[in-house]
Amino acid sequence: MLALLGLCVVFYWLIPSVAEAIHRWLNEHEQKRIDQREKAREEAFNARLRATGVEATDKMTGRDFEQWLKVKFEQMGYKVRLKNGSKDQGVDLVLFKAGTKTVVQAKKRTSQNVGVKALGELLRGMKYHDAHRGIIVTNRYFTREMTEEAKEYDDVELWDRDRLVKEIEKGQQVLLPRSHRYDTSPRG
Repeated sequence: MLALLGLCVVFYWLIPSVAEAIHRWLNEHEQKRIDQREKAREEAFNARLRATGVEATDKMTGRDFEQWLKVKFEQMGYKVRLKNGSKDQGVDLVLFKAGTKTVVQAKKRTSQNVGVKALGELLRGMKYHDAHRGIIVTNRYFTREMTEEAKEYDDVELWDRDRLVKEIEKGQQVLLPRSHRYDTSPRG
């Protein structure tokens, strides 16, 4: 009887430890799977950055970025006028497509995100150029404040690094024959 009681006491202390060890192992295993998926997603996005040329924008000057965007917008089917930088009212490109005039403000950054000051500049540029739409394009990202404030304007689009990749890929699909297209949908 004492042996049975001893076994019960041992199991009473042992079972929670074993259960905790199993739970910890399962959590670690799941975290490894999550990390692997995230790494694969990041590698796929980096490949898309290289394929679209967005990665190269990180080393460009502001003016080089504007000229690069001109080519990309032309590939998307726009007629593009590149502004010369003086008296442009914050507008770097003027786009024409299907009777719609769109102005673009290019914000090439090395590290910091684009803030709300750029939105004010774009809105003034839209008014000055009598544009239907405006786009702020950056090789980086936008601040949360900028994203929230831009939601107030139906005629303004923000193209951050991710959106720029998607738009270029769409433009490339229009130009490429079907046999050369590739699937860019996220895996997961």
